Amino acid sequence: MLDKCTTNVSKVYPSIKKRTNKDGKTQICLTYSYDRRRRCELGLGIYIEPAAWNSNRLEVRRSHQQSDEFNEFLQEGKQKIEKIVRELKREEEDPIPALVKSVFLGHSTAQAIKLDVFAALNDFVEKRSFQVSINSIKDYKSLKKHLRGYEVYSKRPLTFKSFDFRFYEDFTYYLEHVMRKPNGEIGLAKNSVGKQIKNIKLFLKHCMKYKHCGFINLDDFKVKYVQKTHVYLNETDLEKIEQLDLTKDSRLDKIRDLLLVGCETGLRFSDFHKLSPEVIKDKRLELVTRKTMKRVFIPIS
Repeated sequence: MLDKCTTNVSKVYPSIKKRTNKDGKTQICLTYSYDRRRRCELGLGIYIEPAAWNSNRLEVRRSHQQSDEFNEFLQEGKQKIEKIVRELKREEEDPIPALVKSVFLGHSTAQAIKLDVFAALNDFVEKRSFQVSINSIKDYKSLKKHLRGYEVYSKRPLTFKSFDFRFYEDFTYYLEHVMRKPNGEIGLAKNSVGKQIKNIKLFLKHCMKYKHCGFINLDDFKVKYVQKTHVYLNETDLEKIEQLDLTKDSRLDKIRDLLLVGCETGLRFSDFHKLSPEVIKDKRLELVTRKTMKRVFIPIS
């Protein structure tokens, strides 16, 4: 079914590219705006001097010798995009910019929906950006980078048909033994690989839900983690830290306080180092945690 955001009124309007070519001309295009955040530009292959564009009327100025021809072409293109959006909605497909652009460029609806893995991944990231933390969005973007790297490594373009058990094995091997990190080291740690597999499963479940692809069996996509050794402080340790005389070092004094707050609240560093008086209500802390985007209530000890 369509996502709730499709109830927003989408718009199609003419515009010109900001950049000019070597002849000093710019391309006329149509901008499809899905909502306030998501849009795409569709070039029409028509070039004019920037001065020939009427930015108020969104058309080629009447003084241009081909204004009637170009403006008629603009209207035809606008009507074509609006028709694509209507047809997608009638087929109960979400007319996201990547999908509309794919159909506009000549792909059939089925091809546009089922073959463009990275367009679907962009849609996944956009939708999740309203639900998860900034760090999670960074993880999803890392997944896109790793899938692009895997495409180069495997010498095969990724489609939704690629996601089978053989892909799972090959992609895991690539992440562990082939992928080069920014510092030059080869391979991700086992737990980092597990995070990538977890995010692939989230992404593919999203795609099945929104009918970007058919059913994909994810039963064998195992998320493997290495058990970590957890180091902890007991109450005696915390009392010793609290009683330390750090009056001569104001920086360490503040760090010590933050450490104790973290231990007493169980909050992550991303949350407890930004605590302010505004979150204290009725002898407890009330805040939305950065990682999970959920509100928590913590009694003050």
